[in-house]
Amino acid sequence: MSELQILNLGADPHERGLVHGRTFPDQIRENVEIYLNRFEMAGSPRDSVVQGGHDWARRIMAFDEEYAIEMAGVAEGSGLPLEQIAVLNARYELTYLSTLSESMAAMTPVAPVTPTELEDRTDGCTAFAALPEVTHDGGTMIGQNWDWLADLRGQCFVMRVTRPDRPNFICLTQAGIVGGMIGLNETGLGLCVNGLISDQDGKDLTQRPFHMRVRDIMNARNMNEALKAILSTDRNTSGNFLLGHADGEVIDVETAPQAANYLYPTDGLLTHANHFEVWNGIKSMLEVGGPSTLYRSQRLRRLLEQRNGPVDLALVQRLLTDHFAHPYAICRHEGDDEPMGNKKLTVASVILSLNDQVMYASDGPPCENGYQRIPLAA
Repeated sequence: MSELQILNLGADPHERGLVHGRTFPDQIRENVEIYLNRFEMAGSPRDSVVQGGHDWARRIMAFDEEYAIEMAGVAEGSGLPLEQIAVLNARYELTYLSTLSESMAAMTPVAPVTPTELEDRTDGCTAFAALPEVTHDGGTMIGQNWDWLADLRGQCFVMRVTRPDRPNFICLTQAGIVGGMIGLNETGLGLCVNGLISDQDGKDLTQRPFHMRVRDIMNARNMNEALKAILSTDRNTSGNFLLGHADGEVIDVETAPQAANYLYPTDGLLTHANHFEVWNGIKSMLEVGGPSTLYRSQRLRRLLEQRNGPVDLALVQRLLTDHFAHPYAICRHEGDDEPMGNKKLTVASVILSLNDQVMYASDGPPCENGYQRIPLAA
């Protein structure tokens, strides 16, 4: 069984970045190439994307000096230019700057993508939450399959950060990305994410990037601070944040750049995929190009509701391997009709036990690889 590497990091941001870069130089370099190739396939010249990375590096520094210092450490440790590391850390936003090279450098709005391009613009995922009233141990459990570029399989790791002044956390990330994606911290908070697309995306790219908000949530001491990380400012693009807490609370926040919707569990369960479930003047668009989102969330909820007995780890692990509508399933596999360089699969499957403070993660589709146990405490 292949396993995700765990990187233990300390309190100093530059040292964290330096160790990150020195440990994964090849993976970081490959991730830069994966994304630059992807942007080029979408019509954005590599040189223009990298040039835009200078602007993102400056903007990130203005938002959060500590994040920028850690990012600079990654660049130093990996031997790559800072602007390339900035491209990785703004990769979620850069998917919306993929038609005009001038817009890449100036960070100005671009024309909206066509419906056939929509599925290619953001990560696909199927997420869930189970509250104490339905779990076997009375704890809170959240998790997801993270479906994205097949080339990223083997390019991720779990950072375990220990520091005296902020909460310790563990978080899955792509090599080179400081902020992370899916994780939990010692205060009982946990986060899963889903890509969303709306008609408002990419019109104003001056806000705090997506991956910085993930780090903000890992830094949060309570649910209130975690919600502030999402909602206190407008956003560059749409995205879904599923927040859970060990005390038995879950809130799902669907965000567009200037609007947000809130969903709560019913009968102790919540599921979400890649379309807006609340119609609040927001035009949800990803399902036009990626209609699997319309059944993945509902199917996972129905399978959870049909269980015999409480929700436990074994049940969730089994359900996340579901292959209904293969390859466009909860457990995603590469499609024969997908072009090389743009094939998708479940890059990682993650389950977070918030009371035990343990992450269970598979490297690649969970049907092909088992889950490894990764506790917050080293």
